[in-house]
Amino acid sequence: MKNIETFENFINDELGNEVSEKMNAGFKAYLDKQKAKREAKSGDKSKSKAKPDFLDLDKDGDKEETMKKAAADKKENDGETTKTPKKGLSAKQKTLPKALQAAILKKQK
Repeated sequence: MKNIETFENFINDELGNEVSEKMNAGFKAYLDKQKAKREAKSGDKSKSKAKPDFLDLDKDGDKEETMKKAAADKKENDGETTKTPKKGLSAKQKTLPKALQAAILKKQK
């Protein structure tokens, strides 16, 4: 991309309009297209909007806030509402061999 810009600048600055008029029409169209893309790309960044929280990440019911804000709110609230794991074995774990049951209980401590 940088080579195209330097070539374009070289043609415009050093050689003037004589060469650009004699330039292949297809190549000239290509350069114009690349220039339009660069201009559109630089303009899009300032106009982009933040995505709304349509998934309701933080489960607060506000789907109009941005996803970044919702993710931050969820991260803040996760520390407050963490569920404490239950001590002991579940029904499925009780069907396991005794050695595994002991390992699970040891890990829960």
